[in-house]
Amino acid sequence: MNKNATQESYECPLCGECEEHLEECIDYGTGAVLASPELVAAVRRHAFANYEKDGWDYIVECYEDDQLAELIGDAQTLAEAIARAGKRAKALRAIAARREW
Repeated sequence: MNKNATQESYECPLCGECEEHLEECIDYGTGAVLASPELVAAVRRHAFANYEKDGWDYIVECYEDDQLAELIGDAQTLAEAIARAGKRAKALRAIAARREW
């Protein structure tokens, strides 16, 4: 993006890209911070790789990318994002197990 010397430069606090990209990182309707598409894709790959473990199948089958982005929220690392999604996956697995009884 070209800027002249009088224009200020703003960076997205999540991805470090320009202000124009910020709209993709923040859901202005709710004010909720959303995870980047790259982080969502990485968590989704983890979910597929662990489909049969700890409820990750629920993330694969029930969460669209925008829902997963909201669930991950402002996670700063892949490990943090996986932990957040994994917590939900385990909770969904526990609920399903109670219903199966």
